[in-house]
Amino acid sequence: MSLSIILPLKDRFEFTPRIVNNIRQRPVRLIIADGSREPPSQERLAWFHRSGDYFYAGYDNTYEHWFFKMTLALDRVTTPYAMICDNDDLPVWSGLERCISFLDHNPDYVACSGRVRGFWMWPDPVKGPHYKTSKQYAMYDTPADYNQETANERVLAG
Repeated sequence: MSLSIILPLKDRFEFTPRIVNNIRQRPVRLIIADGSREPPSQERLAWFHRSGDYFYAGYDNTYEHWFFKMTLALDRVTTPYAMICDNDDLPVWSGLERCISFLDHNPDYVACSGRVRGFWMWPDPVKGPHYKTSKQYAMYDTPADYNQETANERVLAG
């Protein structure tokens, strides 16, 4: 296992089971950092603990508290690589595997990214569910390519 996925939560629990079930099928470490308004019920707390490394950090109603929660989550990372994934996203596993392979073979790089792909679903009473994907979710979701020879050149290019 070489990847930890940090899942920051702040309410919106209805999205969480889908992403957790998706992540649990993969050989990754899941760290759930909860900053919701209220601590979870006992039933939900038990589910969280079965799903990954869960902790409740108190309500993150300020950026300062969100950064505090994320620092606590980073302290729990025990793998060579880590990423953040929101509970309304789904990782593209083939892309993550390529990123890990790239980083494994290029030790002078500290990060790797792919595209964020948009996905929409809507029901139709006549024809059933429909979906659409896009190559780019938003105009800033296309990663830059920093392939300069040295780390210093890559930093300056960025």
